[in-house]
Amino acid sequence: MASRLATTSPAPGSSFIVVAHPFFVTSDDLIPKMVCSDIKPAPASTSAPAPAPAPASTPAPAPAPAPAPARAPASTPAPTPAPAPAPAPASAPTPAPTPAPAPVAAPTPASAPAPAPT
Repeated sequence: MASRLATTSPAPGSSFIVVAHPFFVTSDDLIPKMVCSDIKPAPASTSAPAPAPAPASTPAPAPAPAPAPARAPASTPAPTPAPAPAPAPASAPTPAPTPAPAPVAAPTPASAPAPAPT
């Protein structure tokens, strides 16, 4: 194979580099070494044996229900809603709407010339 690579010539105007490597390294080979290199095995406990794993046929325990929201003590009275305003009698005249206030002109600085009257 090396002799074939050595005799292969590139196309005119192009070039290539052949790199020989003794083995091929994949990312799957590198990832476990990089991630797990600092993990040390747990020391073996001599006082208690490890618990046996649960059989696969045993269903997982159901999650605990969420706690109910806190409620006010029974002695505290519930707040009473505000009474609705009484409707106006049909014969009463409708009040006129309040006119909007007139816009106020912004004060001009003393150095600015006053606008000419029109």
